[in-house]
Amino acid sequence: MRKLFILLLSFGLATSCSESSAEKGADTENTKKELTTNDIDELESLIQTQTHADGLGNALQRAHSIVYDWVLRQSRADDSEKQSLNRLLDKSISEELTSLKGHLTNEDDLGILTEINTQYDAWKNHVTIIQEALPDFMAYDEIINVFEAQAALESENSAFDKLIANIKTLQVSSSDAIKSKFDELLSNGSNKPLEKAWAAYKVSDQLVNFILAAELANINLSKWSAVESDSDAPEKIQLNAFVETTAPEFIETLELVDTDWNPDDQETFATFSYALNSFLEAIQSIQNALPNKEAYQDPMNFFMTFEFNEQAQSSFDQMQRDARLLWMNKKDEYTRLLADIKASL
Repeated sequence: MRKLFILLLSFGLATSCSESSAEKGADTENTKKELTTNDIDELESLIQTQTHADGLGNALQRAHSIVYDWVLRQSRADDSEKQSLNRLLDKSISEELTSLKGHLTNEDDLGILTEINTQYDAWKNHVTIIQEALPDFMAYDEIINVFEAQAALESENSAFDKLIANIKTLQVSSSDAIKSKFDELLSNGSNKPLEKAWAAYKVSDQLVNFILAAELANINLSKWSAVESDSDAPEKIQLNAFVETTAPEFIETLELVDTDWNPDDQETFATFSYALNSFLEAIQSIQNALPNKEAYQDPMNFFMTFEFNEQAQSSFDQMQRDARLLWMNKKDEYTRLLADIKASL
């Protein structure tokens, strides 16, 4: 799981090496690059690329979570989660893939997108098998349907891991390009609006990373609760890393990166923090109840996890709502600042 880091800005002035010492002072001033509308246009285009890459990753993580729940929980054809999955497959994911293609220009990134499209088709085929095997409530009563869906779920998991790995590569590539562009523009001298836009962008970037990490943690928690496994199972190792490293580092990073929250965001961040702590407590309670493969043999341990799972899901939903609201507010902030900068040029 990708860890969250703080990018520190470095400032410097370019100097000419070929001019005489008498001319260097004036020439240094001249080598400061003036900010142009083209610079802001490029920055906005890079941000749009990352927005669609993040949107694709978020939609797929959500779809993957619903697919897993589809197999494990007996539900009706008109179940809200099943309807959500259909919307994600029919609209959201396809739109993000199309938008990404329209924004990518780097040949390597376009090659990765081609792989993503191929992998998405393969992943979607496994999802379709699950949907057809368990279309409604009564289908779960046929054991052969459940076995078919469980087998497809294993293949879906493997295909999803490959798919999401390539999407993360695109996310990192676009994020690095944005940071490099901000660094380039800020190295030309102090620009308070641009510095504020950079600070808001960093917070939004951290929030997106957390939202995706939390989606994966929620999936892994469902696996921990429902699937008998050893303590060194991959999903358990990943969930431990979220509890012990990702979540604490995320909070610490946010506190260091930006303390300029408006009153509404301060309130949202407070409810987010409370929900996150509740989510982590529920995770640890389930981990304690089912620490190893032997613990699954005791029905009492399963019974204990029911309440903890309810707490975890309720806290998770609130936490993600708050995180998305904070992300949208910071995104709106840096978008407005960049538009104001461009209008002033």
